[in-house]
Amino acid sequence: MKYTILFALTALVLFFSCGEDTPPKTLVISDRLPVIDGTIRADEYTLFEDLGSVKLSLVRSENKLCAGLSGKTENWISVGVGSSRMDGAVIFIGYVRDGKTYFSEERGKGHGHTTVPEAERITIQYAMKEENEITSLEVECDLSGLVSMDTKEIRFIIATGEDDSFSSPHAYRRGLVVTLQ
Repeated sequence: MKYTILFALTALVLFFSCGEDTPPKTLVISDRLPVIDGTIRADEYTLFEDLGSVKLSLVRSENKLCAGLSGKTENWISVGVGSSRMDGAVIFIGYVRDGKTYFSEERGKGHGHTTVPEAERITIQYAMKEENEITSLEVECDLSGLVSMDTKEIRFIIATGEDDSFSSPHAYRRGLVVTLQ
């Protein structure tokens, strides 16, 4: 009986810790931004986070944020900024199907999201690639459209999907907190 209770408690802890935020990392201002080409190179980014099946790379200037995301998936991949949950995040999501790139900037609302109207988008440029069952997304965006200048941290949500569709549910999700310096 004791072992059954111990097993149940361990299972609950593991279940509820899945997808939790990782401890804060620090993102410093850089004078160099990456070439946004869908290829994520270590010499272009200043912060790297291995989140299991997905890797996130970040770099920022005074007024821009660049994110490189790659994961073992042939479906959609996304990075949300401003919240470690969908609700309230600006979500950059994309996939590649038959060599064609599909990308959208979305706004998280509850457990869903809607497309950001073109006049309100903060995406400056993006690029995607899908090779050898790895999908990569690089995006450059206007940092002032995400946070105020006195913000000390940014929350991210990273996810991959079950299908090549902006409406399919996520198969993987993880939160991350980054301290700005």
